[in-house]
Amino acid sequence: MKRLRGKLTYANVMVTILAFVVLGGGAAVAAVELGKSTVGTKQLKRDAVTSAKVKDGSLQARDFAKGFRAPIGRPAAIGPAGPMGERGPEGPQGQEGRRGPEGPLGSSDGYQARGSSSSLSDSLFGTQVVSLAVPPGSYFAVSTVEADSADGNDGGIQCRLINGNGGEGSSATTRFQSIRFPDVENMTLTSMYEVLEGQSLNLQCSRVGPSALVRVVEANIVAVEITTFSGFGN
Repeated sequence: MKRLRGKLTYANVMVTILAFVVLGGGAAVAAVELGKSTVGTKQLKRDAVTSAKVKDGSLQARDFAKGFRAPIGRPAAIGPAGPMGERGPEGPQGQEGRRGPEGPLGSSDGYQARGSSSSLSDSLFGTQVVSLAVPPGSYFAVSTVEADSADGNDGGIQCRLINGNGGEGSSATTRFQSIRFPDVENMTLTSMYEVLEGQSLNLQCSRVGPSALVRVVEANIVAVEITTFSGFGN
């Protein structure tokens, strides 16, 4: 016994244990049970944890480094979308854009003129309010008039739309409109005209009644040339 104990060195003991492990086919190692919290990062080899060892969907965003992007073909798990936030306050209204230029009447054969008068003559059709020059031809013309009284008295206005100034070759349509202070009254005159060389389409008005300051606030003439003309008289 004394002789045996003298030959039991550390190397002999380790060789004996290794022999049992080899003869037992690794059963001795398998029988060893690891204690709790005995395996850490130092015990794991480099690249020991692979994708196959990680449970799908178990990793969260905080488990990845900042700025990490999932490889193509393996998108990172995305959680459910949160509820929509409240609508923010409405911003201030933008500035109004510039008004575009006034377009044409819609036809190269259309003509228009505007005018006004601060006071009207008491002579019949004695004030020419608007004059529209057009080439000779046949026209359908419309004139609109806005008038009121400026001295606080009721009155009236009488106007005619005429090609030329009367006499041979002229035709006219006339209309009377009463005016009640302080209202603005409107009238419209329409007719067809055969305009001759040197003639214009003219809106001529005069005041009627006690008011001495009947005025035309705004008036215009619009004329459109037509190809056929019939049925008008002097």
